[in-house]
Amino acid sequence: MTQNATDTRILQILLNDARTSLAQIAEEIGLSRPAISERLKKLEQAGVIAGYTAVLAPEKIDQSLTAFISAKHQDILSDEVRQALQALSNSSEVIEIHSIAGDDCFLIKVRTSGVETLNAIVNRLKEPPFRMATKTTIVLERYFEKTGGITLDG
Repeated sequence: MTQNATDTRILQILLNDARTSLAQIAEEIGLSRPAISERLKKLEQAGVIAGYTAVLAPEKIDQSLTAFISAKHQDILSDEVRQALQALSNSSEVIEIHSIAGDDCFLIKVRTSGVETLNAIVNRLKEPPFRMATKTTIVLERYFEKTGGITLDG
């Protein structure tokens, strides 16, 4: 789907606050509520809008420790390891898993209640079926984090 300037403005409003009402978006953009609703429906159907979410303060929900785990797997990934990665991604502490270029195979972002929980995740990666070598970097202070992960030029 090709976005035009109006779609981009709608997306910028939603990136700033996904709870912005259709009426507010319509007023800001200068279109009717039904027109905004139709544009949103098309953006959702095209997969441009993948979902809507709440942004939680990690320290308020006992997930104040953020870490990045670099993991290296020696073998070609088997179906068993792929399924285990999927199961790992379902853990509430695992925020992101990326396949990366370079010496390591994966970069995993986690948020946990503390070192014990982090250690359990790292140990899980070292055991079968993963058998990965890991390197963990603990975040001391978060200076900036984009919610939603992206911004739009426009």
